[in-house]
Amino acid sequence: MSNIITETDGVKMDKCVLCDAETPYTEHTHIDYRNFYVEGCGQLCGECWDKVYSDKSNKDNLLLG
Repeated sequence: MSNIITETDGVKMDKCVLCDAETPYTEHTHIDYRNFYVEGCGQLCGECWDKVYSDKSNKDNLLLG
């Protein structure tokens, strides 16, 4: 989990904690105003959210590696 936050024009943007993709949220965006945020884990991108929470056939693959 290196560099979870990037900086663009002085504004730090959060990255997905699983795939490192940049998300549309700044570090100052409160979690109540974000999509795909998991308390205790962090910010996910939409694709990783779908892989973890929507695709039940992949849950075993994600857990087992």
